[in-house]
Amino acid sequence: MAWMSWGFDSPRVHIMRNRPSAEILLTNRNKRIILQRRDNKPNITNPGKATTFGGTIELGETPSKGALREINEETNLNLNKEDLIFVKKYERTKEVDGEDNDLYCFLVENVDESKLEVYEGQGFEIANNLEDVLNANPSLFFIRIARDYFAGEFNNLQK
Repeated sequence: MAWMSWGFDSPRVHIMRNRPSAEILLTNRNKRIILQRRDNKPNITNPGKATTFGGTIELGETPSKGALREINEETNLNLNKEDLIFVKKYERTKEVDGEDNDLYCFLVENVDESKLEVYEGQGFEIANNLEDVLNANPSLFFIRIARDYFAGEFNNLQK
């Protein structure tokens, strides 16, 4: 089974594992991570866990359009494409991450958390470092993203 998207710049066909997701790592002006606390409902993915903002890319959406739709549904940020910095594509597996799909990760910097409203989940928390993330009951894939972020792999990215 294949899934078609227009990709980042050109059409792409994805061999279906599961539909890909677009995830957005928010950071404040002090480079601290703003994480989402998921609802604690048993029928959702990662109930009660700390995660990035985001979700499934709809059929026909590019990863960036999916990221914008998700962040604008989940928060009051009202972002546009110029606000997104593409970080990388992670290939998640059930064995390592608890999910089996491709994850397109984006970064949004300098978010003013004092004005942030979250419409999905139980709100947000601030993580100053990897230890804070690990103590926040994170999802498995969020641990990978946070490790990469705090190891400096998100530095010097271009919009």
